[in-house]
Amino acid sequence: MSGFMALKMELRAVEDVANLDAMVLLSPFLDVVRSPETSGPITATALSSIDKFLTYSILHAGSPNLAPAMAQLSNAGTHCKFEASDSVSDEVVLLKILDVLRNCLTGRLGDVLSDESVCEMMETGLSMCCQMRLSEMLRRSAERTMQAMVAAVFSRLRNIPSEPTFGTQLGLSGFSSTLSLSDTLNNNADGLRMTAPDPSGGHIPAAGPNGLAPGTGAPGDGNVSGNGTPVEEKEDVPQSPYASAPPSEFEVGGEVSPFGLASIQELLRVLISLLNPLDQQHTDSMRLMALGLLSIAFEVGGKSIGRFPALTAMVGDHLCKFLFQLARSDNPQLLSTSLRVIINIFDTMRSHLKLQQELFLSFLLDRLVQPPSNTAPGTRKADIESQLDLATWAAGDPAEKGKEGGRDGERGEREREREMSQRRDGGPRDEARELMLEILAQVGRAKYAMVDLWVNYDCDIEGEDLFERFVKFLSRGVFPGNRYGPYLQDNSQLLCLDTILELVGHMAARLDEAGPPADDVAKKKANKQVLLEGAASFNLKPKVGLKFLEDHGVIYNDPTIPRAESLARFFKTTPKLDKKLLGDFISRPDQLDVLKAFMRLMDFEGKIICDAMRELLEAFRLPGESQQIARITETFAEVYFETKPVELKSQDAVYVLAYSVIMLNTDLHNPQVRKRMDIVAYSRNLRGVNDGSDFSPEYLKSIYDSIRKREIVLPEEHQNQVGFEYGWKELLRRTRQNDVAGPFTTTRSNAFDQGMFAVSWKPVVSAMAFAFANFSDEYMVQRVIAGFNQSAALAARYNMPEVFDYLIQTLGRVTGLIQGTPTADLGNFPVVDVEGQKVTVSPLSVRFGMNLKAQMAAVVLFTIANNNGSSIREGWTTIFEICQTLFVHSLLPANFLAMEDFLSGASVIPLKPKAAPAPREDRRNDGGLLSTLSSYLLAPYGSSGEVTGSDFSDDDIETTLSALDCISSCKIEELYSQILDMTGDALVAPVQVLVELAQKMTTDRVRSKSIVGGSTPNSPVIATTSSRTQLPYNPSAVLLLELLTSIIAKAPGAISELWPIAFDFLSKLLNSANSFSSLFNERVVASLLRLVAMVINHDELRDSTFLALDALRSLSPATLSSVAEPLMRGLTKVLVESADRIRSTTEWNLIFSLLSATMQQEEAAKLSFILMRRLAAGDFGVGLSTENYASFLQLLAGFANLPVAPPKATDTEDPALQRGRQIVEILRDAQASIPKMIVSSSLSGPRAWEASWIPLLSAYAQLCLNPSRELRQISISSLQRTLLAPEILQNDDVDLTIIFERVFFPLLEELLKPQVFRRDPEGMGETRLRASALLCKIFLQYLTQLSERQGMKTMMELWLKILGYQDRFMHSGRRDQMFEAVPESLKNVLLVMNASGFLLPPHVERTAEQAALWDATFDRIQPFLPELRGELFPRPKVPVPFAEGAPPPPPATTQPPVEHAVEPTTAKPVDVTQPPPPPPDLTFV
Repeated sequence: MSGFMALKMELRAVEDVANLDAMVLLSPFLDVVRSPETSGPITATALSSIDKFLTYSILHAGSPNLAPAMAQLSNAGTHCKFEASDSVSDEVVLLKILDVLRNCLTGRLGDVLSDESVCEMMETGLSMCCQMRLSEMLRRSAERTMQAMVAAVFSRLRNIPSEPTFGTQLGLSGFSSTLSLSDTLNNNADGLRMTAPDPSGGHIPAAGPNGLAPGTGAPGDGNVSGNGTPVEEKEDVPQSPYASAPPSEFEVGGEVSPFGLASIQELLRVLISLLNPLDQQHTDSMRLMALGLLSIAFEVGGKSIGRFPALTAMVGDHLCKFLFQLARSDNPQLLSTSLRVIINIFDTMRSHLKLQQELFLSFLLDRLVQPPSNTAPGTRKADIESQLDLATWAAGDPAEKGKEGGRDGERGEREREREMSQRRDGGPRDEARELMLEILAQVGRAKYAMVDLWVNYDCDIEGEDLFERFVKFLSRGVFPGNRYGPYLQDNSQLLCLDTILELVGHMAARLDEAGPPADDVAKKKANKQVLLEGAASFNLKPKVGLKFLEDHGVIYNDPTIPRAESLARFFKTTPKLDKKLLGDFISRPDQLDVLKAFMRLMDFEGKIICDAMRELLEAFRLPGESQQIARITETFAEVYFETKPVELKSQDAVYVLAYSVIMLNTDLHNPQVRKRMDIVAYSRNLRGVNDGSDFSPEYLKSIYDSIRKREIVLPEEHQNQVGFEYGWKELLRRTRQNDVAGPFTTTRSNAFDQGMFAVSWKPVVSAMAFAFANFSDEYMVQRVIAGFNQSAALAARYNMPEVFDYLIQTLGRVTGLIQGTPTADLGNFPVVDVEGQKVTVSPLSVRFGMNLKAQMAAVVLFTIANNNGSSIREGWTTIFEICQTLFVHSLLPANFLAMEDFLSGASVIPLKPKAAPAPREDRRNDGGLLSTLSSYLLAPYGSSGEVTGSDFSDDDIETTLSALDCISSCKIEELYSQILDMTGDALVAPVQVLVELAQKMTTDRVRSKSIVGGSTPNSPVIATTSSRTQLPYNPSAVLLLELLTSIIAKAPGAISELWPIAFDFLSKLLNSANSFSSLFNERVVASLLRLVAMVINHDELRDSTFLALDALRSLSPATLSSVAEPLMRGLTKVLVESADRIRSTTEWNLIFSLLSATMQQEEAAKLSFILMRRLAAGDFGVGLSTENYASFLQLLAGFANLPVAPPKATDTEDPALQRGRQIVEILRDAQASIPKMIVSSSLSGPRAWEASWIPLLSAYAQLCLNPSRELRQISISSLQRTLLAPEILQNDDVDLTIIFERVFFPLLEELLKPQVFRRDPEGMGETRLRASALLCKIFLQYLTQLSERQGMKTMMELWLKILGYQDRFMHSGRRDQMFEAVPESLKNVLLVMNASGFLLPPHVERTAEQAALWDATFDRIQPFLPELRGELFPRPKVPVPFAEGAPPPPPATTQPPVEHAVEPTTAKPVDVTQPPPPPPDLTFV
């Protein structure tokens, strides 16, 4: 009480309380608090007074002796003693103590507290929090007080200057993970040391030296005496170093330093020690309390902790280690709190914890991955994830995965199965799983979080592909977790989807950001990929792997480095290598150099042999073969002895000692060994092996203790806690290697998004597609649509066509507009008139109009396609398949339904061909059931009059209109227009797809039908007609063909790339034309000729156009007849536009052969004849020339014999005669151009004459055989005038026999044929007569020229042939005409020949040639006109014998007449029904 009296006197003397000495003010109150003789209420009153001094600012920063006063206040509060009373009063005292400590530390005066004071206060608070004998309320109050105090302490870090950055990475300041947490800070620079609380002890560590202070035990337990001395004491409870601190330390005038890093470091150490999961003394409640305090600490000062190496070392090693172990806890509260602390740590110290974050995220992913129920034990996690990928986003159609689940499982059974599976594989329960998933999602939601993962881990050679694993896991999470039950959407799916959409959204938001190039990171990623591929290849087959690595420059790439060392470096630095295979490989005899180089890369300098062996054996798995072990041990002995280790005198000693380390490790840690080796036995076994001497006992004991405490764990044997310890050790090793791990890089750039998107787009898009198709949440569906658009924007920026293809294919399946084959009701759907608009109501239009999600998918699909058409490749398949479906259901815009026609412009593609009656011979005569059934099955679309689907309602019409509106909003026309503006590969892609789709419907079906229709050798062959083997008309194929042709025709700049594709496809169609309908063949021909008209103008492609025309010529006659009209129209277009491109005779012959092949079709013949007339007139820019002259005349003459329609009543002239007159006129015009052609010809004179005149004469001769009498007469007259033309008669170079051999004689042969005679039985005899007379007339005209130019012998041979034909004419046909006309004609010829001096009788002087001609002539005439000689050339009268002046009679001739070349075969009667054989080498052209 004296103290209070002194204080009272001081107060009277002080004018201003603010100037009162702090020590004077607090001393009497602190004495009461320290006194064990005061009761609880009195102590509480004193504490309340102190609390008011602090709260009401009676004590302030300017108070004298404030620091010593605050130090004594802290000491008194933490060493409070009072008499025990009832439990309520005692706890009030403790609560007052907590209030004073909190206000003292958290108030404005807390900055003057020393490190010792802060540690005392924290130790007291922690003791109260953990003392289980205290009430729950008091412990919770103590915990809240500690939270406030911890926040105040760690907030002080902001004002403490940073320490040097040396050692900020773990292990660089001598920090060793092998030491305990207490050992790490045992040598605190300030000598501070806090004692961790003991939850089971009976003492509060901050109590006085006599034990538990009154009231600190369990209230009312009777263990505290009246004077505060405990009845029982625990001697083993560690006491605080501040417990017996005398008050003299805090005397007035003593210098007290404000608290700083030392107390914060000690507090952090104690909090971390409470988390040790292996310390059984610490309960989960203590760990929860410590986690809560650590969470506050990092929330307040986490960003400042990284500035202090000592704090960073504790966080990076023990704190993270304990937290990761607690994250496997089954206690939900402990798990959630641990995860929250971990997230706080990474949010504030991520730059210092690169590898720790990698381990944590990898741990979360491993925990969250649920292996399939059929997974074999020991399956690698990568294989498990691959299986899960194939079952979810990597499946063929991710949008349909929600409909694949089994339909007979019950919910309860599924839950039980899940629980059993989780218990079996150690997976988390649903609550823990959802919590972990939430944490994982939180990590990935930040704008640049995924970028940081990519840069720091996926692009790090030793790092795991965290970003890729993360994205794939989230994508799998969108799909239902249980595939054996009905689909149920849960929160985890929404959470995964939300994270994926955030990722895509962040990437899209960064598109317009500018950032530094990422070449270095991209190069690292590429190198990592090569290394991993090389490692995987090595693990499968070392030889192949090494070849791969050498080819890619990974090994042997530096000539200054030996090959063995280069390979050893790869083994030493490359992760993912199979340690067992590596050990087996480097221990081979042929790899000894590699083994030595591998060991020399390890740092054995200054290490004891057991530590060196530990480092060696953790790099690979020791082989099981003794020779390999010996080889490894010998090499190790050599390399280790080179470091000159102490205690070891020879390499042999190292060898023996290394073997002993291996044996000792096995003996001490193998559970099958019952009797363990002790240090004595171990020392005894090594006697005398150190070059004849013993090792020192201390050296051997250090080896023995090291192996006993820390087992050398071989790779692939790391499991449970041992495995975790090994993994943590490897993590710290990598952390110490700054050049390998490197600091955590924080990136704020879009430079890495391309690489990230390249590896993540497929799982992301698959997950979004599944959500779009199956999720019912409208908000999420709208976000997914935005995600589709953002993915398209990313793909467009990074030029990734495969993304667009996948997007379009996936959305296309959701639309439901992709159908395999057309329905049987095609073209039979009802059509209704709605406000002047024809609407076709079909089941598909109704279904599509009712499906809102399908409509959204269609709009999104075509929106993406319209905006990025040039980036689509395989996706065109889906687009055109949708167009097919819309077309056959009359939903496609009208401009897509047109097909180009050469004359009439555009016409609508018919959905069904016009019905044609089946030929009677194709119909079955039997009326059985089999016939009826087969007829029904073979009919493609039913009868034309059959109408299906006529039942529809107003709702069906409304939904169809809705479908039409949706299709209209898709703007398919704009997409088509965009195709026409494309170039290069972008344009080739839709063309190639159109070809592939059309080919599937046409040639592929023909091929498959022929394969299926093929019969086995022993099966009966049933003959089928062409109508039954022909494919039915497919309007979709026509649509694709028209689109293909239209695109190519409107892209002249790309014709060189597109024409080969189209030509190859169209050629295949023409080769199978017999299997297609005539309508389809017409479109094929029209398409081909449209393109030919373009391609022929390109020099590099001109030759291929004639190959295309030749393909048309190779069509069967029936097919040619069916496509004759469009073929002629197309050829007309080609000639009109590009006749000058047809240059050679072969090319013109090909054109004329097509005209000739189609002239049997009346309309085609009309077009062909018009084309011929225009060509002759020069309307095409080119006329008749030496290249086309002969073929033209030959074809022109053939037109005269074509049948024409019967004349109409209005016709003034027979159409056939009219065409014939036109042909004659064309021939006359052609004759006028002959001199010009001869002049321009490169042939010699006779050859040029022959090439020009003979085709013309042959054409006239061909017309002479026409059924029309008038045309024959005109033709014979024209032929006569032509033969008598001066160009023939006056040309000395002309061989006139050619005219007879190639014109006359073939004409006469044809006239002698009965079938020709039957063309006009009434008038053909006259034609024969006229031809016979013309023959004689022309012969007489040419007689002189023949004898002079060709000689008498040639003339005689020609004359004898003429006589032969006269003989045949005389005995053919009606005898009253030819029988009389032939002798008269011969008489004239003979008389003219006689008068001309060629045919002289024997009684006249003549030459030998004349005599031969006379004899040959009458020898040939004698058989059919025996009297003609005597009639024309009577013998001279014989004189009367013995009359005066009579000449003597001629001597009698006994020899037969001379035989000549022409046999008198016509002397026999001629049968006019049998045509005589044509003379040799006489072929009518």
